[in-house]
Amino acid sequence: MLERAISAGNLVADPADWTELAASIDQRLTQGAGFPALAAALDRAAADGYDVASPLPALAAQGELSDRHPALDLHYRLLGDCDAALLLGDADTTSGPAGGSGTSAGRAPDRGPSNTPDPGAPQR
Repeated sequence: MLERAISAGNLVADPADWTELAASIDQRLTQGAGFPALAAALDRAAADGYDVASPLPALAAQGELSDRHPALDLHYRLLGDCDAALLLGDADTTSGPAGGSGTSAGRAPDRGPSNTPDPGAPQR
């Protein structure tokens, strides 16, 4: 499994590798459960040649980061700015629930029709 992840370029960064940069942007980034996923995305982006140190502060400054999940907020901003940050293929390179989801090209798997009502639909 690890060999497949490495060959696909889905390496997981040691979260400590990005701690200093993240903390210099916002101390809260390193304190939540979302930091390992952000660090892994930063690692993938950097491995593809993305200059993480320059655009990351600008991405964070696009607006207030979420009080509850600042690392997740910045992670989504990074994904919008750098395709290489996406976790591609079915490589399980994270320890969280998102790992091994079997997604392809960063898309969520098709789970068929949902019985969940549309949140925009009026409730009776």
